[in-house]
Amino acid sequence: MRKLPLFAAAFLWVAGSAGSAKSADLDDLVGCWVTPDPSPVSRLTDGTDPNSAATAETMSLLLFNRIRDTDYLVFGSLFEWSEDSRSVSGPVFKNGVFDPLSETLTFGSPGGGFARAHLTEDDTLIYTWTVSSAEMSVMSVREMERVECDDARQLSEALLERQRVSAD
Repeated sequence: MRKLPLFAAAFLWVAGSAGSAKSADLDDLVGCWVTPDPSPVSRLTDGTDPNSAATAETMSLLLFNRIRDTDYLVFGSLFEWSEDSRSVSGPVFKNGVFDPLSETLTFGSPGGGFARAHLTEDDTLIYTWTVSSAEMSVMSVREMERVECDDARQLSEALLERQRVSAD
């Protein structure tokens, strides 16, 4: 194996690190996030029947905060809704843990499934959600923008009202 001269190796290291992702800590991630546009969700309800596969376009609202007196734990909620069908699901309450080495937040909730979130260099939250159980498989990737939490709370109240009206 041929060795690179020291200056060439140093140049490659500097060039490779110049485009690295933004370093994030938990304080950069906590808060309120919304999808600016509908995002696709893939669902499969029967692993032996390809006709049970379907997609839907939904919006999401994620609100979460650090759990008091902890360094890496969070608690929050997620709403999903469809403008087409006017349906609303949520809030689904989630707890999470921040991994400072990978700068990734992992969420879980009763009923199964995990979601992972990380911050891009342009401050977009990439939220990846996966559920795989005996009943179904659900997958989605959402690009989310930070919103003021007062605005997010107003949106969550409007979604709860839409949900209540739909149930009547």
